[in-house]
Amino acid sequence: MFDIKIMVILVAALILIGPDKLPDIARTVGKFIRMFNNAKEEMERSIKADMFATEETTKVFTDTRASLASSLYDTSPDDEEDEEE
Repeated sequence: MFDIKIMVILVAALILIGPDKLPDIARTVGKFIRMFNNAKEEMERSIKADMFATEETTKVFTDTRASLASSLYDTSPDDEEDEEE
């Protein structure tokens, strides 16, 4: 079924465009598809890199904030002795 549709489209293109210009048009369409796929892959790589950088930044920020909070609120044994006196 799928092969019949492709054959009908190719025959219609051959009749409408002509055998002289069909290879040029096919080459142009192939270049467009290749450029589109390259742009899509570059966009995906860029988005993944940004997501990874954001995750790493968030992790560093969270770790830093946690260590800062623990250092501010930690009481050492010496502090506890001073509070009892």
